[in-house]
Amino acid sequence: MHKIVTEELIGKKTRIKTSTMPEIVGKEGTVINETMKTITIKTKEKELIIPKKECTFEFEYHGKWVTVRGKDLAFRPEERIKKHWRNMHGKMRR
Repeated sequence: MHKIVTEELIGKKTRIKTSTMPEIVGKEGTVINETMKTITIKTKEKELIIPKKECTFEFEYHGKWVTVRGKDLAFRPEERIKKHWRNMHGKMRR
């Protein structure tokens, strides 16, 4: 799993690599919103609400494209960041 999973996705460039909905494969844009089950991207034409679990995404990360499975993102953004941080660094301190 790539480090990008532990980061904020809003503002990152993304494109849909694979999906159970063939009409959105290849769509590209900027992430403008994220919920537990969806990512909203703004393309040149319109805003698309994409279900996370149905897709594999590519995100631009430090000038390179990184592939991330949607099921690895299928948490609330704040919970996803916290969960993966704990897995990498151990229990959080208060």
